[in-house]
Amino acid sequence: MAYSSRLLGCAMKWRRRVVIASLLGTGFLLGQLPPPTELKAAIERFKQDFQRGDFDRAVQLWTKDAKEIVPGKVLDRAGIRSTLQETFKSAIFDFRDEDQEYFPGGDTAVTTTRTLAFDDSGNQKAVIRYMTLWKKVDGRWRIYREICVPVAIRGTE
Repeated sequence: MAYSSRLLGCAMKWRRRVVIASLLGTGFLLGQLPPPTELKAAIERFKQDFQRGDFDRAVQLWTKDAKEIVPGKVLDRAGIRSTLQETFKSAIFDFRDEDQEYFPGGDTAVTTTRTLAFDDSGNQKAVIRYMTLWKKVDGRWRIYREICVPVAIRGTE
């Protein structure tokens, strides 16, 4: 039995739609996975180092060739360290991630977060959106690329 090319095209389009919908659905489901324990531990170590003002240790969360994209500039690891110091001096003391999504990929992963920053009295000072590309280097999760977009900054008026 012969099929017209138009019918065959419709069947192929339908199959493509099913495949695309399946892939998108899988991506949304993967985004609901929690980050691995070792990635959470790396973030917690960073937080502790930052709160102690130990920027040499804190910056170890980033790879040596890391880049951080912030409004108006691209920072290398030295620029990231400098920004950590400036953030500390501006009385930011603690962070809490909300709306975190995690997309695994073997030795790489992507996270998106909405981060709330607080001073040492617990007052919220900033809201920042991050999209982070993590890379496993020497068995440890490190930030390879990061995009940072401030959403709200308080106390700078």
